[in-house]
Amino acid sequence: MENIKKEQAELLEKQKQEALKNIKKTAEEAAQGKAQEIVNEKLNEVISKFDKVMTKEEVEVLKADFYKQVQELQARIKQVKQTGACEKSIKNIYDVISNTIEESAETLKSFRGKEKLVLKAITDASWIPADALSRQTTEVRTSLYNSPYSPLYLRNIFPNVTTDQASVVIPQAGVITGGADVWERGAGTTPKPEINPTYTDITVPMKWIAGFATVNRELLMNVRYLQSSITNTLLYSRNGLFAAENNMIIDYITANAPDYATDFGGSMTIGVEMILDAAFNILLGNYMNPTHVLMNPADYLAYIKLNKAAGSGEYDLPNDLLRGFAGTNLETTVQVVPVPTLDAGTAYVVSAPEFEFISRLAPELMVSEEHADNFAYNRVSFRVEEMAGFVAKDLNAMVKIELPPIVPPAGA
Repeated sequence: MENIKKEQAELLEKQKQEALKNIKKTAEEAAQGKAQEIVNEKLNEVISKFDKVMTKEEVEVLKADFYKQVQELQARIKQVKQTGACEKSIKNIYDVISNTIEESAETLKSFRGKEKLVLKAITDASWIPADALSRQTTEVRTSLYNSPYSPLYLRNIFPNVTTDQASVVIPQAGVITGGADVWERGAGTTPKPEINPTYTDITVPMKWIAGFATVNRELLMNVRYLQSSITNTLLYSRNGLFAAENNMIIDYITANAPDYATDFGGSMTIGVEMILDAAFNILLGNYMNPTHVLMNPADYLAYIKLNKAAGSGEYDLPNDLLRGFAGTNLETTVQVVPVPTLDAGTAYVVSAPEFEFISRLAPELMVSEEHADNFAYNRVSFRVEEMAGFVAKDLNAMVKIELPPIVPPAGA
């Protein structure tokens, strides 16, 4: 019997420790009143093992003792939790400053000259999120005012996709060898035609495109001014965000486009004929649909809009349209896009579906007083920014053309 009592005591202690462990792990359940289920479960395990050798009175004593000790443990856990919660309490910077002002009320009432107020309980966590303080004096506008003046932006002619990554890796098409062909079953010695495509993984980094302007604060009260002049300047002007997008796209195309004569073997020598050859012979010949010609505005006038026959002096391209046939056997029109930042004498014929304009952060307009000496001079700054990238899925989808000098009409 003594051994049984000893075993009961040891098991009881073990079960109490296990109950404590479970209660600690299930603090949330305890707060919802589920801790008692754990206690009852452990108690039943003890009683089920000794109910045949214990009297009814001994069982009740065991229950009472078990509940008492578990309740003591729960009380200690609650006390530790409450203390820990106080110790781990994090005050944000707004609360810290408010409390300091409240605690320093008497000092402020008797303020004379200069006084330093000690901010207590500030930790790194007080500044989470890191820009919490700046956001109290900063307004973020995610919907942008659209100017009625809207020239063509190159992002609009290419497929637009989005990403949430700092860079995108795409397989860029390379040389394809071999090709499909008619095949007939022979003696088993002739394999079917093999096609060998090659791809190169290209990493496209997302780039910041941004700019800001600073104005006097009183202009904030002139809403119409802000909607027109400031927004147009930052977004739609020749110095704005979308012009910078155009430059990013043009920089990529000029750096990567294969040459009409050198890389494709183009043999035309007249400007407009070179453009048509690149569009409806080279691109269409590679099963790519020509969509746009990018060229300097002066070249657009000289080679397309005001193009004249060398003999008669008549305009050769009425309505300045470049027409040809697409892969669907339907007549198609290639759009000429004047791009002011392109160097004169060079044009690019592209198949827009083979490119991607990738956006990570849509254009965002922000206004803030926190820049340079804005506070001292009562000014505000407007910043516009985005993150984007640009890439060709196949470098053969663009053709660079070096335009020849224009031969003047006879008698000119």
